[in-house]
Amino acid sequence: MIVELVPADVHNQRTINQGHPPNWQNPSGGDYDLVVLGGGPAGLVAAQVAASGGHRVAMTERRLTAGPA
Repeated sequence: MIVELVPADVHNQRTINQGHPPNWQNPSGGDYDLVVLGGGPAGLVAAQVAASGGHRVAMTERRLTAGPA
């Protein structure tokens, strides 16, 4: 999947690299305690709370996290 933001400047490229790393590999280690579908504000909070409690969390988002673009 190719993610694009307009304008294609250095700031938007940094946002893409942080939110959708091009060479991402899923970590090994088995099952997750929580799978969050959607990286909007509620999904981000749910993932952060669970991760801070020591749970393994997976998040999936169609484009970039933090809500619709």
